[in-house]
Amino acid sequence: MSAEKPDRKSLQLRVAELEKKNSELEQHLADQHAQFSLCIQEKQNFYIDIFEKNKAVKLIIDTQSGRILDANIAACDFYGYHHEELITKKLWELNVLGEELTRSKMADCRTSTLAEFHVQHKLASGEVRDVMAFAGPVMMNGRRVLYAIVLDVSESKKTEREANSLAEKYRRMFQFFPDGIFVARESDLRIVDVNDAGLSLLGRSLDEVLGRTVAELDFLEPPGDLAPLLKRFGGKGEATQIRSVLRPPSGEPVPAVLTCVPLELPDGGYLMISVRTTMTDGVSSPS
Repeated sequence: MSAEKPDRKSLQLRVAELEKKNSELEQHLADQHAQFSLCIQEKQNFYIDIFEKNKAVKLIIDTQSGRILDANIAACDFYGYHHEELITKKLWELNVLGEELTRSKMADCRTSTLAEFHVQHKLASGEVRDVMAFAGPVMMNGRRVLYAIVLDVSESKKTEREANSLAEKYRRMFQFFPDGIFVARESDLRIVDVNDAGLSLLGRSLDEVLGRTVAELDFLEPPGDLAPLLKRFGGKGEATQIRSVLRPPSGEPVPAVLTCVPLELPDGGYLMISVRTTMTDGVSSPS
């Protein structure tokens, strides 16, 4: 027995139903495509905002070849290269480390969430700048790359070097000053530093002096009255000279002039006590 053939009306209804479903499917695909396009655009805008337009110098580096894959506007401005030129560079062409050491540091970055190191980078002009680099691995287009942020710390490094140089100069002045100089905590007059001339006056080693109080060292007269006097002068907040007597390790006591200079340091108040064995006019006597 043969199957009945659908009549014309049934065929029309079936075709209309299929056309409707096809239209719905096309609309669904169109909506999905629009959402996908919007997502792609949002990601592109996000990338532009956090990378290309960001004011921090940023680089994306191939972990195998060391080539700069991308660089933002701030990086181009900092290094002095056009974008097309900068992305042809290898990382070791931007620093002073050379290829071997740079590859070693890149290997460290690949195994670390975030690596931080100080290095010097070369600009297109030939100028060398101190930078602090922060780098770590990220996935981009299915491949692992290094994402690096470079901060120019040249000015702070210059200031640090100048401060260290100045501190060294003052240290040398302190160490080689002809008068004996003692630095003591204002609270208990315990010695925390002394120069070579001070050690010579006492005839003692550095280990024998540090941590002892002025009274314990017992090299000035009168020891009983001198400690409160020094504290009182230190509390005035200005340099003061007083007369005393130095008892050297050998020989007769000799007159001395103490110059007390209060020092305010981050961890508290101190007194710098200079001891000179040449008497001068216009100085106070203990009272």
